[in-house]
Amino acid sequence: MLRSLVGSEMCIRDRLVVFVMNVVWMLRSSAQGETLKIPMEPSVYPGGLDEVMSLYYMISLANAVNIVLTFLKLLKYVRLNKHLSVLTRTLAASQQSIVGILVLFGFVILGFGVTGWALFGVN
Repeated sequence: MLRSLVGSEMCIRDRLVVFVMNVVWMLRSSAQGETLKIPMEPSVYPGGLDEVMSLYYMISLANAVNIVLTFLKLLKYVRLNKHLSVLTRTLAASQQSIVGILVLFGFVILGFGVTGWALFGVN
């Protein structure tokens, strides 16, 4: 499973997608920047800024995925050293247990989040 996640084709494709998203975001934000008049009226919100904001959030999410994939790719090269490969062998042997513990951990964190939201509200 770990090998399929860090395939070089997927990493290259992921980096290419993030690059294209960055270029689209830069083009759209520069186009919106030219149409804005400063100072702006407080009652008027430019509609094109919503698209720029959603593109920015998508880029942030794609960069987060890219960081995780890059870290997993680095684990592949740790196997070259005999002493450091203990980590990757241990992770490979305990892969099923780790998934179960992470799901359980997610449920506990979700429970704390819902409890905090119910006690303190949105603000």
